[in-house]
Amino acid sequence: MTTFTLIRRSLRFHARAHLGALLGAAVGSAVLVGALIVGDAVRGSLRDMALARLGKVEVALASGDRVFRDQLARDLAPKLDAATAPALQLASTAANEDGSTRANHVQALGVNEDFWKLASQPPGFGQIPNDAVVLNQPLADQLKVKAGETVLLRVPKPSQL
Repeated sequence: MTTFTLIRRSLRFHARAHLGALLGAAVGSAVLVGALIVGDAVRGSLRDMALARLGKVEVALASGDRVFRDQLARDLAPKLDAATAPALQLASTAANEDGSTRANHVQALGVNEDFWKLASQPPGFGQIPNDAVVLNQPLADQLKVKAGETVLLRVPKPSQL
């Protein structure tokens, strides 16, 4: 018996075991490739959604508990060669006028008209008066307020620390 004959007979005798191992490897490979493709598609979708939310924003300067002059945005505009807009972001608490409903951990943004120019699409509302706020729908629903009603916004007082 030659070596070639021995190998051929061994393969034929153990064909079912080899076929099972081959099918198992093929199924495992297909599952891994499918998971990689789906993961890549999800990552791409999340990236697209994040970029859509950013609009035309390219650089953001966040300072934690410190604030900057709004003039800084105008000073940086020529250096960045882009539109700039100052914004003040504060953690706050919102409540309706009589205090019966309240929302904690609200992110309040203080912006001017330059801020809305950075959006991909203009907002659905017109000019905002200086003493007005714009709420998103979930917050308005939680506070049970409608357009024209008073909203109490509480922000922490800056400390010397």
